[in-house]
Amino acid sequence: MDKHYYLWIKSECPFCLDAVGEMVKQKKMFSVFTMDDSLEELSALKKARNWETVPLIVEKSPTGEEFLIGGFTDLQKHFSKDK
Repeated sequence: MDKHYYLWIKSECPFCLDAVGEMVKQKKMFSVFTMDDSLEELSALKKARNWETVPLIVEKSPTGEEFLIGGFTDLQKHFSKDK
């Protein structure tokens, strides 16, 4: 089983849409949670992860370990170091 990515986004956020596009481009397994109607839950998630913006992107390894990637720019850096 490969790594799985989780993205918490807002539908009108251009960086969020770019992050989803990057996941497709990289052919990664991912789940997207659009938080437009769950702003309190999104706020709690960001606070728990010590992250202030969207997208909020997390990588989960096959062993269950989670790693905060961050936002879209961080995602680009994450994939560029894999090459």
